[in-house]
Amino acid sequence: MTFKEKSDFQILKLADAFYEAYPNPPFKEIMTKRQRAYDCLLLQTEKELLVCIPYRSHISHSNAYHFKNSARSRKFRSGLDYSKAVIIRNMEYISGEDDFPS
Repeated sequence: MTFKEKSDFQILKLADAFYEAYPNPPFKEIMTKRQRAYDCLLLQTEKELLVCIPYRSHISHSNAYHFKNSARSRKFRSGLDYSKAVIIRNMEYISGEDDFPS
């Protein structure tokens, strides 16, 4: 799979291969809930990188984009958690919507 094939908006998650390459420990800051999606933003650079930022329901710090206008965001502090962002170069580290457990 190439970056161009993944350039549309999609909800993606980190693949098992990513967690095997970056285990906890020592990579404690990476979220370990494998069923949780990371929102992956494609950076158009000559290096072709993906910046993966997870959606979180409860964020209690300011290193995040906090959603503001939904009922859920008013009840909880949901948003995109920048403190858990990862940078991906290897597309084998990304799984698509079809790979989510049902």
